[in-house]
Amino acid sequence: AARVAELWVNIISQKMQTELLKKQLKTNLIYLELIEIRFKNAMVSALDVYQQKQVVEGVRAKLPIAATKKRILMNELAVLTGNFPGRDIFIKRAGLPDMPELPRPGLPARLLAMRPDVKAAKLRLLAADWRISAAKADMLPSFFLRAEGAFKSDKLSLIFDNWFIRFAENLAMPLIDGQKRKGEVDRRIAIADENLWAYRRIVYNAIKDVEDALVAEQNRKEHIETIKRQMDAAKNALQRAGDRYLKGLSDYIPVLTQILAVQNLERNLIEQKTLLILDRIRLHRALGGRWPADLPEKKKG
Repeated sequence: AARVAELWVNIISQKMQTELLKKQLKTNLIYLELIEIRFKNAMVSALDVYQQKQVVEGVRAKLPIAATKKRILMNELAVLTGNFPGRDIFIKRAGLPDMPELPRPGLPARLLAMRPDVKAAKLRLLAADWRISAAKADMLPSFFLRAEGAFKSDKLSLIFDNWFIRFAENLAMPLIDGQKRKGEVDRRIAIADENLWAYRRIVYNAIKDVEDALVAEQNRKEHIETIKRQMDAAKNALQRAGDRYLKGLSDYIPVLTQILAVQNLERNLIEQKTLLILDRIRLHRALGGRWPADLPEKKKG
């Protein structure tokens, strides 16, 4: 399900990139036409014309690459949805969806219990002859997961150490027939003990996956805001450079530089917004995929 969502997002992203490239190509052709008119009137050199032609062909060269990426993604999505590769799957949406905010104060650590690897580790623990007492419900420590961190690392480590000790104390081996060989008893205890520590390691890895996804999303949002500010500055610079060029106060290099800067930032912005959504999908996968339905309801009032 997560892979289907990733493909859906990436296909929309490639559609947006294609439309943006077509728009950029049209803009660059307008610039080229204006420069050619100025060249015919002996107002600029042939170098300006050739430089703008490079920009035009550079954008045009990206169009088949975008089409190839989209086709490959479509083929994979077709196979995942039970269709023959090569079949076009109609995706009505033209733009990327908005990202809902993460819940506050964060995500309960108990959501990790839904992960398949955590469930499997728990079942292996039970299958290894451990018997869980009345504290069975306390399978995971109680705290909230969030990008900025709820605790300092040393405090969080203490929480987990206390949880593991408490959890281990509430486990007991069933009585083994005393007539069995001592070696067999020791072997079964060793297997159970190994599964107990494996459960702890898997829970640690689960928390790492969630923390990685949360941090990636938070930093990606900051990066996107930086790109937006860069784009505003680049567009203003392009306007100023164009005005100076038309007035004969500068050559074409500043205009060319700002055209490339603006168009690269426009493409990068789509890419980063796509990665932001993929970070959220990664978070869903890290949590077992069922939240926010399993989050406690907000109290009224």
